[in-house]
Amino acid sequence: MNIPNSREDWFALARKIGWGLVRLQILGIVIGAVLTIIIQLFAGFWEFRKAHEDLLHQQWTAVVEAQNRFESQLARIDAVLRGQPLPNGGAGYASAAQSYVRSMEALSRALPATSKEIDDYIEAIAAMRKYYDVDNPPAPNTDEWMIFYGGYRQDFKRYVAAREQYFNVLAAELGDYVRYITGS
Repeated sequence: MNIPNSREDWFALARKIGWGLVRLQILGIVIGAVLTIIIQLFAGFWEFRKAHEDLLHQQWTAVVEAQNRFESQLARIDAVLRGQPLPNGGAGYASAAQSYVRSMEALSRALPATSKEIDDYIEAIAAMRKYYDVDNPPAPNTDEWMIFYGGYRQDFKRYVAAREQYFNVLAAELGDYVRYITGS
């Protein structure tokens, strides 16, 4: 090998070395990608992905079922607003709410971006409980009933806003997850 004598010879040598390094990097990237795919196939990545996808689907199904039970308890407010206490107090509401919250928390652990929204939603659900636990609800069309109903409407509005925000973020997260899984 001759040692370069001129500036042009040094630049030509640097280009030749640089081009050789670029080719080695490209070859390393291609080999790395092929090895990564082969390792994932042997390591069971696809089975893990399918199991995780099934787990999210089961958790979502549990949330929907718990939400239906909770919504049926939430609809019982009409009896309280007519001045009649609920049988067993608010035990039915509390039980349905706890089941619903547990199922939402299980799903949100897999999608941590929903943590702020689920906290707000749980607080709104907890605030609604005081309307179902009333032992002696006020008689309709009295001043106490108007105060009770006004508080209920405010808390219900907060509940609806928190639910909408939570499900919007949850749907976005699930959609991003599905697109990620589909893209992989």
